[in-house]
Amino acid sequence: MLSNEESSRWEAAASEVLDGRGGSVADAARQVRPDMRAPFYYYLGTLLASRGDVDGATAWLEAGRAIEPIPACSYLLDLLARQGGEFFIPEVAFTDPRPWGHFSGLTFLSTARANFIERATASLPVFEAPLRYADIGCGNGELGIRLARSLEAAGKVTEIGAVMLMDPSPRMLELAERNVREAFPGAQVTIVRSRLEDARELPGACDLSIASSSVHHMTAEQKSVHLPRLARSVDHFLLSELDANHDYPEMGSPELAFSVYQIFGRGVQWVLEEPAPADVQRACADAFLMTEAISILSQPRGERTEYHMLRGEWKDLLDEELDGFECVCEATCCAEEYIEQFMLHYARKAG
Repeated sequence: MLSNEESSRWEAAASEVLDGRGGSVADAARQVRPDMRAPFYYYLGTLLASRGDVDGATAWLEAGRAIEPIPACSYLLDLLARQGGEFFIPEVAFTDPRPWGHFSGLTFLSTARANFIERATASLPVFEAPLRYADIGCGNGELGIRLARSLEAAGKVTEIGAVMLMDPSPRMLELAERNVREAFPGAQVTIVRSRLEDARELPGACDLSIASSSVHHMTAEQKSVHLPRLARSVDHFLLSELDANHDYPEMGSPELAFSVYQIFGRGVQWVLEEPAPADVQRACADAFLMTEAISILSQPRGERTEYHMLRGEWKDLLDEELDGFECVCEATCCAEEYIEQFMLHYARKAG
């Protein structure tokens, strides 16, 4: 996160640039400590791009590309060039499964999922009756399947009784249903084609609910309404999310741009570094990273599509809103210099 002093300095420099009073890139650089210059240039570049000043944006992004340790500025320049200099959310057609396969197989994400399963298995109790679980934003359903199998292997579950799969994508639901029925032939499977906030009714009582990178598209205010609504029908709520500052900061703020620079710049680096055809890498970065990044940078709070929160903000919200629950596990699933994926396990209090 930026300090208040750095944020104020960035805002002052941006005001000068937008008013036409700013000097050269070199002049602006002297106002920022060296290790913060690349994200500072990204901030000014995206600010100008969101206002339609492509030439100005390009100059700052080019300066960032020359010194950045992660390809945040360089990939945005590539995207702008492909979009005729326009700063808009790229149109993505989800007809080719290869980009999703490349993204889901990234080392960081695979490690985070494995550690999530290990920590969740350790913190969950023994379930005497057949397990009933809900997978919110289930994707292909594999995470829930792996957790259920891990619980079986640990002797905490003897049978899978019922599975609820919720996702807005019919393609993902079709795949998830097939995977779950193959994994647990005797389980009752319920399909809900919806996002959590749009679901009119939630299924009946479940032992546990998984929400892995699937509820950050709601603002904190929406989370405060819909997560307690979900929790009323479960005994254990498992959340896994990125530790990122994309909810409360307003559009155009240094804090928002700095977080986007770190999270999505590093994500693009993973996509480009891990082996895949160049067209698959580009489609993957556009579909799963740049759509979110540009929404966050160009749309005001309440309109943008993503609202990742800081780990402490998630904890405060769930402590406040999940009445009758307590946090029994808080853990890091995977972390490195720019990104952390964490998990929280809330359990209904006894009695």
